[in-house]
Amino acid sequence: MKLKGIKWVFFDLGNTLINEDNFVRYQIDLIHRLSTETGNPMKKEEIIRHIENSVKEYSPKIINHVIHMIARTDEEYQDFIDLTRYRHEFEEIYPDAKETLGKLFDKFKLGIIANQKIGIENRLENFEIRDYFSLCLSSSEIGLRKPDLQIFELALKKAECESSEAVMIGDRLENDIYPAKKTGMKTIRILRGLSKIQIPISKDYKADYTIRELAELFSIL
Repeated sequence: MKLKGIKWVFFDLGNTLINEDNFVRYQIDLIHRLSTETGNPMKKEEIIRHIENSVKEYSPKIINHVIHMIARTDEEYQDFIDLTRYRHEFEEIYPDAKETLGKLFDKFKLGIIANQKIGIENRLENFEIRDYFSLCLSSSEIGLRKPDLQIFELALKKAECESSEAVMIGDRLENDIYPAKKTGMKTIRILRGLSKIQIPISKDYKADYTIRELAELFSIL
């Protein structure tokens, strides 16, 4: 059944429109190398297991636990955190993103609500999708970070949109689905990236719809 009365469609960015899998593989390789250098070697399968456990537990810092296991001092721990910080050069736009946004653009206002560093609009320009969005809210640029409800409330205020007229699309239950539902928005979970293994801990974390590809949005919107 299609949603009715929707005027605004909001997207998360990472693992929703932008594929971050290459960076995750880079992180795993780097942690594997660092673990060997510190004399506490870990198999890649073990590293992956710890990362997946953090994702399942809704940890906001999914690699910190495994880094803590290999670091010998607090200083080394911080050095390793710095080494494994997110790097945008590994990003790729999902093949279905641009076409999907183009079709939605003809029917709805589109926005971004994302935990991102400063410069999100430049990155959207580089991916040739900036012009589709009427509103872009990045955590670093507004001083609010998901899952804080205020970032969703601010988006609705700036959009001059009632929550019942908006839908949020994202991959993470704790950052995208739960807070959006709490503000009264409809929610669509996309099963991409590490977060696809998350399980809702209550009905508040269960999306109204679940999809695997962006093209499936057209059966909902």
